[in-house]
Amino acid sequence: MARPEYALSILNRFNKVGITGRTGSGKTTFAYHLSVLNLDWQVVCVDWFFSDDGPTRKEKLSTDHASYEYQRASQQIGWWDFTAMEAALKKGYLEGNFYNRVTGLKDLDLNMKLKDHLLIEGAILGPQSILETADIVTGK
Repeated sequence: MARPEYALSILNRFNKVGITGRTGSGKTTFAYHLSVLNLDWQVVCVDWFFSDDGPTRKEKLSTDHASYEYQRASQQIGWWDFTAMEAALKKGYLEGNFYNRVTGLKDLDLNMKLKDHLLIEGAILGPQSILETADIVTGK
């Protein structure tokens, strides 16, 4: 893992940074360490924008493998509501119930203005329209 202090010296040249990598690679931990070192930076987790909660996604994935619902649910790119994410980033505000990694439910109540400096972290950062808004995207 990169040293956060060194990463911050590079990051401070940008406004919006995407951090991506495989599941469990330390994206969230790294992003939060950076945001603690420099309070001007705010973390936005792509997982907050899961379309379904954990139980609903699990139910969809447990359906008949030949069904349309299973085929749709098994395509990970469809797990996130990137339209909502893009709208929130453009508006500069997060409001409502978002996916909570701890509970697996959409019970994370957020009501906050986004800062000018964002660390957007997730296994998938979204479609081209979101990626183009980032100053830099880094991954492992």
